[in-house]
Amino acid sequence: MSTQAPYASLHLPSRAYRHGMRSMDVPEIIRALIRQNGGKQGPVAKLLGVAQPTVSRWQSGIAKPDFYQSQKLRAVAIEAGLLTIPEHELATSRTAKIAGFVGLGEEIDWMGEADVALEEVELPFPVPEGCVALEAKGDSMHPRVKNGEVVVIRPNGYTAKDLIGQEVVLKVREGPYLLKTLRRGTEPDLFNLESHNAPLREDVEVEWVAEVWAIIPSRRWRRMA
Repeated sequence: MSTQAPYASLHLPSRAYRHGMRSMDVPEIIRALIRQNGGKQGPVAKLLGVAQPTVSRWQSGIAKPDFYQSQKLRAVAIEAGLLTIPEHELATSRTAKIAGFVGLGEEIDWMGEADVALEEVELPFPVPEGCVALEAKGDSMHPRVKNGEVVVIRPNGYTAKDLIGQEVVLKVREGPYLLKTLRRGTEPDLFNLESHNAPLREDVEVEWVAEVWAIIPSRRWRRMA
């Protein structure tokens, strides 16, 4: 294994995917999908892989989709023409290569050049080309990331300042790669690293960062032969 991220040099310039469901009106999208499907919630529920009452709650605004459901809804909305992205960003893929593992303390263990060829996994919805996957090993990240889940990340040339408030994979200066939520520190170039199962790390220098695009439950992805 390696401590060096093999994909740190990848750069995808557009931020079309960055905000995703954060800026999307879920009830509005649900209503539009229902109109496209004969005014019925049942076909929409089938498209999204949820129960019809769930669609009803999303439509009324009583409930919101979770992280996985929001990624599925966004993919369906794009395919239905309800969300648009720049033409040069339309390239997507339903597969990603496992580039490493998330382990104890949410630390990233990258696959090195001397390791076996990277495995490829099939995902339940399209992700932007250039995304890579990290497989969770063990239960040390519970409850945020569970054993067997896949964290899809997108190395895209952003700086830490671009991704404040988001879950990211980052490299601490002269330290490891970690899966954390990024917060502002006391100085412009310092950041606080938030974890679900560890104390807050304050005023840390960040050398490299990649956004977490999706977290896929173990039952929703499969290894390709």
